Amino acid sequence: MRNLDIGLNRQASNLMEALFDEALQETYPAIHEKIMETLPLDQVNFDELSPTDFNIAIHAIRNCLAR
Repeated sequence: MRNLDIGLNRQASNLMEALFDEALQETYPAIHEKIMETLPLDQVNFDELSPTDFNIAIHAIRNCLAR
């Protein structure tokens, strides 16, 4: 398994956080919590998601972007 680490500036990081909140927080709170649990460390994490939850998250994020 490979890890992908990407550094973002504060503005980009804030936008990613807002996107995840908008796409996942209300409809998929458990998935949102798993992704955002490392946010206090300025990180988001997909490692704790099952393959099904990962696909749900990606689909929800894509739908949010399309809106």
